[in-house]
Amino acid sequence: MTPNRAIPIVALLLVAAGCDSATTADPTMTVKATKPTSSTATVPTIASPLTLAAVRPQPCTVLTPQQLSTLGLPSPGTPALDPIEAKLRDYCTWRLGPAQDIVEVSMPRTYETTETLAGAYEQHDAGVYAYFEETTVSGYPAAFGGITDNRAAGGCELRVGVADKLAVDITVLVTTGADPCALAASVGTEVIATVAATQ
Repeated sequence: MTPNRAIPIVALLLVAAGCDSATTADPTMTVKATKPTSSTATVPTIASPLTLAAVRPQPCTVLTPQQLSTLGLPSPGTPALDPIEAKLRDYCTWRLGPAQDIVEVSMPRTYETTETLAGAYEQHDAGVYAYFEETTVSGYPAAFGGITDNRAAGGCELRVGVADKLAVDITVLVTTGADPCALAASVGTEVIATVAATQ
């Protein structure tokens, strides 16, 4: 959840190296020293850590054509185009029809506490988020949350922890009346399936 991409679009409202150890950050990430936070101990543990190294070079492959069809998303998606954003995170965006409705899957490149699941808990404890709801996605701890609560308007942000220092951010904006958080969770389930298959 990056502020105010808070778990990330809208905020609206989330190189290739061989697979590294599942207990460490991806080799493509820049590790920065961060201060420990009191909320870290409250963050759910990740029993089966995953690495994102295999999908980072082509972030749109995090969802297969079959998965996109199941989710009702167009194929292909659009990878990062902004050079500044591309340095910070690997992401892909799927635009839904002529409206500005979108689904975005993002994988932060720069490791900072705020970019992890622990960071989401820290931001919540600090009162930064307008909403925060714990959940799980395919057995992985996750949380819905954002500095602005856009759920009534069709926006939702979800962060899924895949390792202690790795997370996947999913941002949804839909104006069709569909439940944006339910869609975000469904996308998260498919992303986890794709990533797990690369381990």
